[in-house]
Amino acid sequence: MTAADSLAALRFAVLGVADNGRRPAELTEVAVIHIEGAAVLRGPLVWRIQPHQMPTRRAIAAYGLRRADLLTAPPWAEVTEHLTEALAGQVPVICDQSAGYRLLSAYLPDWHPPLVLDLAWLARTARPTTPAHDDLHTLADIAGTTPPDTAPPCGAARHAHASARVLLALLRADVSRNLPARLAAGEFGTTP
Repeated sequence: MTAADSLAALRFAVLGVADNGRRPAELTEVAVIHIEGAAVLRGPLVWRIQPHQMPTRRAIAAYGLRRADLLTAPPWAEVTEHLTEALAGQVPVICDQSAGYRLLSAYLPDWHPPLVLDLAWLARTARPTTPAHDDLHTLADIAGTTPPDTAPPCGAARHAHASARVLLALLRADVSRNLPARLAAGEFGTTP
C-alpha cells in the first residue's frame, strides 16, 4: 500500500470546541469538519448548545458568541445524537487535545474513539521546529495557512476551519515521508 493509499483510507473529524469559560466548563459550541484523504468532505457542521451558566466575558470575547444566541440554542440533549453521528467512524482531530477531548468526553461518556489525533503533537512531530505549545495561530503560521475570506467569523467553526487547514497542509506536505502510514499506526495520537 502506498502512502497515498494510506492517506485516502483515513477519515478525520476535525473538531472545534467552545466553552463558557467557567469551572467546570460547559460546551457552548461544537464544530466538525470531515476530511477524507486530503480533501474536505463536508463541514463545518456547527451546533450551539445552551449552557446552564452563561459564558464569562472572556469566553464571549474569545469565541465571539452572543448571549442571545446561546439563550435560543438547544440544550445538550437535543445535540447529542447529531454530534455522535458526525463523529462515528472518524479519527477525531483536535488542537488542544487535553482540554477539548476531556470536555467532549464529559458530554459523551460512551464515546471511546480508538485514536484521538492531537494536532499540535502532529505538527511538532512532522515539523520538529514547531514550538511546544498548542497555539493554533502559531501552527497555522508554521503550516503556511491563513484564513481565507470565506472562513467562519468566530467560535468553534473558525477553530475547526483553522485546524482543518493546518491538518491538510501537514498531510499534503508529508505524504512523501510516509506520514499517512505513521498516522494509521497510531504514532501521532493517543488511545483514550
